[in-house]
Amino acid sequence: MRSAPKRISLRELLNRRKSLLSEPLNRRKIGRYFTLILLLVSLLLSGCAQNSGTPADTGEQNEDINTGEENGMITSAEWNKDETLRILTIGNSFSDDTMEYVYQIAKSAGVKKIELSNLYIGGCTLATHAANAKGDLPAYEYRTTNSRGGWSTVNNYKMSDAIRSKDWDFISMQQASGSSGIPRTYSDLSYMIEYVRSLANDGAVLVWNMTWAYQQNSTHSEFTKYESDQMTMYEMILSAIGSKVDKQKEIKTVSPTGTAIQNARTSFVGDNMTRDGYH
Repeated sequence: MRSAPKRISLRELLNRRKSLLSEPLNRRKIGRYFTLILLLVSLLLSGCAQNSGTPADTGEQNEDINTGEENGMITSAEWNKDETLRILTIGNSFSDDTMEYVYQIAKSAGVKKIELSNLYIGGCTLATHAANAKGDLPAYEYRTTNSRGGWSTVNNYKMSDAIRSKDWDFISMQQASGSSGIPRTYSDLSYMIEYVRSLANDGAVLVWNMTWAYQQNSTHSEFTKYESDQMTMYEMILSAIGSKVDKQKEIKTVSPTGTAIQNARTSFVGDNMTRDGYH
């Protein structure tokens, strides 16, 4: 019998491993408002959001989790000097899904102007992103928001042009979902970090988007890499990010989207978070 979706608490993650929900907050400067925007969905879905801009309350005091301005964190005053939030994602359909409601969430949080963009290739892996970067290939669908939050697409776009096009506040990268829990597939991450950093404005903060495990009844061809088991996939994604992403000093934080989905599966929604078993 397949294991049922299990709720992963912040306290449990803290005790079991370097927590993707907290450890980057401990030792790295991150954007508090970026955390609010991309993690608000995580906290709301997991039923543990207490207030804007702070991690979920575990019910216990944890002196290691620092989120205040006194701890040297990037505040809204730093990225919001022009009253505009600019986020670029380099990904695939999972970054499409991650960004779907970011505009509306940011608007609700009081951000005055929001500019979102996604470099999209369906199923794109880090290796393919790296090859496109090395060849400076016009291989992407470049998806951007307008002033009302609607999305439009330009085909045959170069990654280099997207990175140079604006003074980004945050640039997000990720692995393809089927490879997210396989450590050996992260060999191009260092190159991608160097490439993005070489083209991006100095103020851009690099972040990592954690993808989610497939629905238990998913028929995705790569689910067999994880014994076709949701919790196995989730645990392997956590482990791969801990060993390959979290050690990269240029990656300032991990957005635990996968943990948000996994926690939501323990709610009344159940294991029905996708439209096709994985998206």
